[in-house]
Amino acid sequence: MTPSPMSSTQEPPTPTRNFKAVVNYFKIGGIAGMVFGLIHAGSMVAQGATSLRLGDALFNMLLGVTLLGCSWLVSKGKGIVIGVFVLLILSAIVYSFAVGRGFNFVAIILGAGFTWELLSLRKKGEIR
Repeated sequence: MTPSPMSSTQEPPTPTRNFKAVVNYFKIGGIAGMVFGLIHAGSMVAQGATSLRLGDALFNMLLGVTLLGCSWLVSKGKGIVIGVFVLLILSAIVYSFAVGRGFNFVAIILGAGFTWELLSLRKKGEIR
């Protein structure tokens, strides 16, 4: 009987530069999202709380935490990160429309690029 490609006795493949870059990009995006959320929270204190500022603060904090979670999922090689990330991009688009900002091209372009990279990592077997 031949062993499976990823049996428990085999070590996982050495992460490639792309794999490490995706993990780091998700970390940077998560930290940035949390910082932007704190900035929005600070603007609520300085300029008065509005539902839009509160929504922006909460959405950016949630976005940051989710991106940090995506970083962790990628670092563990979990393929579910693709679905989580796509849902995150869709929620950014829906939120943008909900607050009257229109179509979020940045979310679409960055989301498509990262989704493509995640799919290529899955094709290479670095995430499952």
